[in-house]
Amino acid sequence: MKIKKIIYPTTMAPEEDIHNSNIDVFVELEDSRSYTTYIATPNNHYWIMENDGMDYFCGCPFVIVKSLAHDNIERALTAYSKDDAYWLKYYYSIGVTKINELNKIVKRSFNSPILKENVKIKNIIYPVPLSEIEDIKIGNIDVFVQMQDGLTYVIDVATPSYYYKHMETQRLDYYCGRPAILVKGLTHDNIERALTDCTEFDAYILKCYHMAGIIEIGELDKVLDESFRENEEFFDGFE
Repeated sequence: MKIKKIIYPTTMAPEEDIHNSNIDVFVELEDSRSYTTYIATPNNHYWIMENDGMDYFCGCPFVIVKSLAHDNIERALTAYSKDDAYWLKYYYSIGVTKINELNKIVKRSFNSPILKENVKIKNIIYPVPLSEIEDIKIGNIDVFVQMQDGLTYVIDVATPSYYYKHMETQRLDYYCGRPAILVKGLTHDNIERALTDCTEFDAYILKCYHMAGIIEIGELDKVLDESFRENEEFFDGFE
């Protein structure tokens, strides 16, 4: 899907570091809908973790760019708008999808008639031992998160520095694809603390990250149709 317009609601101050910052932008596609997108550099995730006093970042994912230069941002958003803007819509959907709707999607994906609420982690399985990862500060791993209700979520975990390595290898100034739960280093303690935090609010973030690349574009569009319709009805009430 083609981008009609990218709007920068705020401009960065001259003293801000484009290599360690984040910004919100509005992306208007050819369907005339505007998608709020959060963009950040890997270094900024380290800053967020340090500022929050944590060894991990668990929240709505940012679009990752090497620096907040407009060229980088626009190339990233162009990549995210391909294939009917799947990744742009997916990233936007996190935070606007209601938990009851998300639970319905998760149940269908597992073909499970029952999805218990507020369940805890039973076990975390590491397909690759962390001791075999060459550098735990510049790495990534998929883990299997077994929940007490019997469901297992597949979650990507990475360090912010992994994205610099990925971008360098791919010769790109941005990352496009499944988001990862970010940790300062790939240690069991960091990963387990991050995943435990992701089970808050009925495991909303955990479920969202698991559905990346799994939820089909048609189902994603239905979720966003409902979100945009509710927004229109809300603002119509002020007219």
